[in-house]
Formats: sequence, C-alpha cells, structure tokens
Amino acid sequence: MFQDPLIKMAESHIRGLVGAENSDVVVLLTPELMYFENRPNKTDLLGKGRVFLEIPYSQAAGFFANLTIYHELGHYAWGILAAEVPRRQAFTALIASLEEIFANKIVPKVHNSAHRDLIKTAYESWAQELFCDLFAVRHLGPASTFALIDILSLFALLMQEGDDGTSNDVTFNKDHPAPALRFRTQLKRLRDDGWWDCIDALPSEHVGLIRRLAEKDDSKYRFAWNSADLPQELVHIFMGVIPRIHELAVDVTPTVGSRSADFQTWRVLLESCLVNGVVPSKLVEERASSPTPVSMINAAYCVYLARLPELMDKLDGQRIADPQDRQRWIERLEAWTMKGIDDYFLLSGLGEEVT
Repeated sequence: MFQDPLIKMAESHIRGLVGAENSDVVVLLTPELMYFENRPNKTDLLGKGRVFLEIPYSQAAGFFANLTIYHELGHYAWGILAAEVPRRQAFTALIASLEEIFANKIVPKVHNSAHRDLIKTAYESWAQELFCDLFAVRHLGPASTFALIDILSLFALLMQEGDDGTSNDVTFNKDHPAPALRFRTQLKRLRDDGWWDCIDALPSEHVGLIRRLAEKDDSKYRFAWNSADLPQELVHIFMGVIPRIHELAVDVTPTVGSRSADFQTWRVLLESCLVNGVVPSKLVEERASSPTPVSMINAAYCVYLARLPELMDKLDGQRIADPQDRQRWIERLEAWTMKGIDDYFLLSGLGEEVT
C-alpha cells in the first residue's frame, strides 16, 4: 500500500472519531497539483467507511509533504459531523454562529441575493478549511503546519503579489481563507496545545514564516472579489466564529492533548538517532514507554529543517548545496521515519490507536 506506515497511522487516528470507527483510507494518485478528499458517487462505494484521498503523482514518494493528507481527513471528519444525527453540540454551535453573523451582519448590508449566496458559501468554506487545519494540527502538531508551508510554497501560493499589488498571503477567495489567517489560527492551536514552546527557537525559516504570517495586520485582509455591494468588513465579521472552530477541533480530538509532552520527553534521543542515521524504532524495543509516531515525525521534520547539514557532514563527499545530495538524504530521513513508525505498529499491535 502507498506509504503504508503513514496510512496505518491515519486510519488509526480517523477511527478515533465517532462514526468513523471502521474507516479505511484509500490513496489515489492524480495528475492535479493538489490534494483532495474525494467522495465517489458510486452507490457501491458509499456508506462503507472508505476515505478516498487524492494526492499528486509528483508527491507520491514524499513523506513530509504527504502529511497534508491529515487536512483532507479533516474534510472527511467534517462530512461525518454534518451528517450526524443528532449533531454534536460543538458542531451545532459553530453552524449556529455562522448563521447568526450572516443573518445579523451580512443580510442587512448586502441586498444582492447572488452576493449573499456567495458570502454564505465562502463563510462555510472558510470555516471548514480552518477546521481541517486544526484537525491536522491536533493530530500531528507543528509537522502539519510545516507541511502546509511546503505545499503552499510548491503551489506558489505564498508571498506573491496579486494584480492590485496586495500580497496573496492576506487574500481570501470563495474557497479558502487567506494563508495569514490560516497560520494565525494554527499558531494559536500550537500554543494552546503546548507545541509552540517546543519549536519556537528552532533555527528554521519555517518557524519565522509562521510567526510573520500570524502577525500580519488583519486590516490588510481582503476578499478577492470586486464589488461595491460587498461590505469592507466581510472578512472581519467572519473572524468572530474562529473560537467556535477551535472548540469543535478540540471536541472531536479529545485524546491528543499530551502529544507535545511526549515529544518533549523523547525529542533529544529521537533527533540524535536520526542525525546519526539510526532508525528511531531502537527506542521502542523492550521499553514500557516509547515515543509515539507523532513524536518521531516532528523530530524528523526538525532534523530536516534545521539539522540536515549536520547529518550530511558525517559523510565524505556530501554537499548541502548540491540539490541531488540534499534530496538523497531527505529521502533517507523520511525512510528512517517511516520504518520507525512501522516498527512502532508491529511492536505495539496492529490496529491499536495511536495516542
């Protein structure tokens, strides 16, 4: 199966959601340069707990980039929450909050029905996208945020200017909130879950970028739609529901609160293993406690972002400035991480939930 350790872990996590206890993850490769959670229309595939995730052919072998599938799992989780009867209280509260701000702050100001429909659809999409980001952060910690940076950079969606000279990172469209708001929301979650203190001092441009985007002046936020009928405060009205999105993300992931503590406990040993070319499963064998796969992933991402030269310097003839040499050792680092995760499952028992 495609990247079997990652899929095993993803299945274990999604099965922790009420209504998804028997779900299986199916990966489909696509020529599109984008990740999707795809729900087939065929009757024989519906209702059988299959999560169809589409990933780009070009990223098939990239473990770090493919952590983005957790955002797509968030879309699957949202679909389950929307279909649940009776609905989960936190989900009902979020939907009610969206409806309230739309009725009280948008309808009185926007008289064009097509524009009202556009705003309503955009609000619902933004809420779902932010929930999916937080769903991923709750399960993977900063690794999911790092992966989002890499994917958005690959798709050239960060730090570009639009036609009007405004940076794309503060621009909202009808489907996605601005990257600046996405990273602001994720940073709050990382802080609240104890992760940010772990990586705040990491000497990496990724950490600096998260901080800079989160600190963007929200008065610069704009909606990429030119119409005098749309209120200027459209984006800021929406931001009032973000606390509800945090509440929902925490409500549907109640067992993940201690993951940052596990990472703090094992980080030094995990990074030491990886920098010396040792599969981290060595820390799992014959121990009453062991680092979780989430800790392994975050340690590996930290090595990738900040300590790859240290790893390469241990070998003659390897140059960090050489793209081929660098890519070779990134792939090995990913392979060691996947092997550690696979060994964790083998030693802990297949099907056991990853906490």
